[in-house]
Amino acid sequence: MLNTDRLRRSLILILAVLSSAYPIATVSAGVNGWTQFGLAGEAVNSIAISNEPAQMIFAGTDDGVFAYSGGTWNHSLAGIDTYSMVIGQGLYAGTGTGIWKSMDDGNTWNPVNTGLPGGTVLALVIDPSNSSTLYAGMNGSGVYKTTNGGGNWTAVNSGLTNLVATCLAINPLNPSILYAGTPDGVFQTWDGGGSWEPVSIDPNMEDMLSLAIDPVDPSNVYAGSFWSVFKSENGGATWSEASTGMTYLSTRALAVDPVTPTTLYAGTYLGYVYKSWNGGDTWTVLYSGGLSNFNVNALIFNPLSEANVYAGTENGVYDLEQTPDPFGKSAPADGANAPSNPVLSWGISSGADDYEYCYDTTNNGACDVSWVNTGSNRNVALGGLIINATYYWQVRSTNNNGTEYATGGNWWRFKVRSQTFADVPVDHSLWQYIEAFHNAGITTGCGVSPLIFCPQNPVTRASMAVFLLRAKYGSGYAPPPASHYFSDLPVPGKEWQEAWVDQLYREGITGGCGTSPLIYCPENATTRAAMAVFILRAKYGSSYMPPPASHYFADMPTAGKEWMEPWVDALYRQGVTTGCGTGPLIYCPETPVKRQAMAAFIVRAFNLPLP
Repeated sequence: MLNTDRLRRSLILILAVLSSAYPIATVSAGVNGWTQFGLAGEAVNSIAISNEPAQMIFAGTDDGVFAYSGGTWNHSLAGIDTYSMVIGQGLYAGTGTGIWKSMDDGNTWNPVNTGLPGGTVLALVIDPSNSSTLYAGMNGSGVYKTTNGGGNWTAVNSGLTNLVATCLAINPLNPSILYAGTPDGVFQTWDGGGSWEPVSIDPNMEDMLSLAIDPVDPSNVYAGSFWSVFKSENGGATWSEASTGMTYLSTRALAVDPVTPTTLYAGTYLGYVYKSWNGGDTWTVLYSGGLSNFNVNALIFNPLSEANVYAGTENGVYDLEQTPDPFGKSAPADGANAPSNPVLSWGISSGADDYEYCYDTTNNGACDVSWVNTGSNRNVALGGLIINATYYWQVRSTNNNGTEYATGGNWWRFKVRSQTFADVPVDHSLWQYIEAFHNAGITTGCGVSPLIFCPQNPVTRASMAVFLLRAKYGSGYAPPPASHYFSDLPVPGKEWQEAWVDQLYREGITGGCGTSPLIYCPENATTRAAMAVFILRAKYGSSYMPPPASHYFADMPTAGKEWMEPWVDALYRQGVTTGCGTGPLIYCPETPVKRQAMAAFIVRAFNLPLP
């Protein structure tokens, strides 16, 4: 039971809550609002939903059980306080007089209390892999277990230091793992109740009121206490507070979206329901005036439509009808290049029944033809688009309650491009520069069948000679015959290199890579520092000398190679390079230049037109 200190803190918080002003009526995006579903005036403590053979909604109240079907509520167990309900091999009700079971949707009930000590049953959970196995949380007697559908019950309390089990949760993928919330915090069992261990340390994780588990990733566990909401991302080993955005923290009910488990709901005092779209990191209030400031004791999703959530309150059952949640587009990115058969893709809109897309060629916010339904698919391949045309596209999600447009209703655009090199798709970050490099006749690639560019390959010093001279003189340029300046040229099988390298030397753009004898190292990779010298001399002539270094890059100067920094800084100053990293800005002067980067450097340096 609650000790004196907890009771004192509880009374202080209750008085603070009751003396505060009622909440301002606000509704988050994607929510239409709460409407009374039934049982006005009844204090509802729990809700269960069955879909076989037809959907029925069961509400456990301070006056027994109410069953909704066909537009009417039928009353049973009249006068018996009912705190918890679960559906397995029959309908179970945890009450102030033990556990009752119905095999006919609540029309008739029988007590199933053999082995129970008597008293109030605050919580019930069922093994998802075996509907005959249930656990009951008692008010003062701990946790009890049945393996035969309530035929008899056995205490499973070893390790529990507090026998008030206010709430229970079971791991859906490993039902031997359960959590029990008590006034002393959260306890966990790994062996189906054989033994329990405390797993909460924070003093605010006392006076537990609710538990919930991510059905997709059960390592995510949520716990609501009288004082806050907590989350564990490692199956209960550690916890952190997760209540940012919540004003009223006494969390009596938690629910995890079964389709999009990063979406959560928390029900608290005074008719507050909060929603989180990011796994409890932040919360937004869903109060819309309809809950009438009554405490929210239970939350459950409608299994036939996740957009509808039912709340059990001290004034009956309420229904939250939601339009789909906000969502974003993924690809093609806004302003990106795309192939003629791009794949449109977008994120999840929780609560959506269908998705629809359309595209527009006139940027007037209207479909060229009509919206196309993709069902639950979140990607679609287009075809027959026009090369170099710009398209604008939008996606919307729908359900019976309304429509949500992606990215806040903003249309994204992409431009259809043709792909020259098989290994450089049009959405490559340097596609335009590589295309410009090719269009200028500087390169024909590095292989055929298919035509490829080898964007990640380093640029050899021999290739550098070809690139620079073609950039300077045009695609039709051919150097004069070789003069045999360098002792390491020609290279057998690559005799073409020598004429290009000799012309580079003749123009004073290179002095080689060594003397005595003079050598060029044609097969060596070109470093980023050497590239700066090559480009600036090719552009401005052999007499060009850069101004003193401005010390832009944190990884320069290089000890013993201080000459590099002025050349690199001049290249940066002219906008040819932006370095190789930021935070701090660095250049990587001795790193080999990749062919994709070289294309960008030369296109920028020689102002070659972009496609």
